[in-house]
Amino acid sequence: MRDQIMEAARACVLRQGLARTSIKEIAAEAGVAPGLVHYYYRSKVDLLVAVIEESSRALLAELDRLPPDEAAAVALEEHQAGRFDDMHRLFFELIGVGLHNPKVADAIAELIRADRLYIEKIAAQLLPEMEPPALAALASVAWAGLTGIPLQRLFDPTLDSRAATGLLQQLILGAGQHFAGPPNL
Repeated sequence: MRDQIMEAARACVLRQGLARTSIKEIAAEAGVAPGLVHYYYRSKVDLLVAVIEESSRALLAELDRLPPDEAAAVALEEHQAGRFDDMHRLFFELIGVGLHNPKVADAIAELIRADRLYIEKIAAQLLPEMEPPALAALASVAWAGLTGIPLQRLFDPTLDSRAATGLLQQLILGAGQHFAGPPNL
């Protein structure tokens, strides 16, 4: 039942945005009573947080089944193909709420940390010569690029995201070859 409700919330928010989506509409999309949605989730924002957390967990679990080099390649290919665009759209909706809601801001921060730690883990396996501070910095830059490119594409569909993601990949791998020590600021 929760999966059905989360999928309905995902569809509604993607179709009309968080502000224009009601619990009643989510319930109708899921084919359940609104009270059942409230039973599982206190608000539509809590529901959206759950949708994004579950999507992120599922993606990382899928990538974890692959060797590090394949996981990195698949993630970059999927970014280039736009597979994560819907997840990014939901995440961007949540960011707006998080600017004024400390609970949501904490959830966003945790999602970002989990993504960066995953990127750092993959980078440590692919670039063993890098020291932990450099790996953390690299993960932060990679996360920013992998989130920023879909944001740009959302507002500028003419963006060549394949080229941007490809260049990001080259920059990341080049950083591993040329920069193994801690960052100097």
